[in-house]
Amino acid sequence: MTAAARLFVNEGVFGILDAGRIPIVTADRSQGFLVTMEQGALVVTGINTGGVQVPVQALDEAPTPEAGSWEETARSRICAPEGRLRVESLTHGPDEHLPLLSAGGPGWYEVEVKARGRSLERDGCNARSGEQYLITAWPSPDRLPVPVPTLRAGHDEDPKAAERRQRLLRGEGAAQQPSRNHSVPERPKTVRAPPITAGVHGQSAVAGSRDEVRAMDAVRHLTEQWAPGPSGSADRRAETDARCHGRP
Repeated sequence: MTAAARLFVNEGVFGILDAGRIPIVTADRSQGFLVTMEQGALVVTGINTGGVQVPVQALDEAPTPEAGSWEETARSRICAPEGRLRVESLTHGPDEHLPLLSAGGPGWYEVEVKARGRSLERDGCNARSGEQYLITAWPSPDRLPVPVPTLRAGHDEDPKAAERRQRLLRGEGAAQQPSRNHSVPERPKTVRAPPITAGVHGQSAVAGSRDEVRAMDAVRHLTEQWAPGPSGSADRRAETDARCHGRP
């Protein structure tokens, strides 16, 4: 199945997420603009805020290689343990016009991302930018075990805390609930992503320090959004959106 949509990007990133999960502490930033995680992945864009055109193909098998005017390509195996892998705006969620990438159910999927126009408006704002991303996914032919996502040391959290953290990562904000002892919740510590098992991820055709730095910046932006309070993600998103649309 093939479909296309204009996807809203904020803070220079959009997601290829399984059930909307963003296990950011497991991010592997070694593959340029495609940042894989233990569940799903992030795509680092050239613009900071605005719209990018995203055609999506969900296939049953690997596509036939074809020539095109794409400037960059990255490919990796992405795990979808919940079988709900979709292209998503981290602000607005999944686009209903784009197909489910994991039609085969829970498991590993080969995902190829082709891009062009990433250098047109670096860190800029444009509701209708010239950036385009072709995302193609198909079931991995390798019978790899599907890991169950586990909490990392220092990130033991109850379901309500996990739900709140996911909302913050999406930039939705959350109302603070005063506790009885009025204690300030401790901010999660930054944990370095564990090494990736050899052979799990595919090789990217894109490499270079510039994209790796941009990937690290995008991950840092998302990590900072864990922090609640008046300087949190909701205010930053409103400020960025106003700047993008020319509002004071």
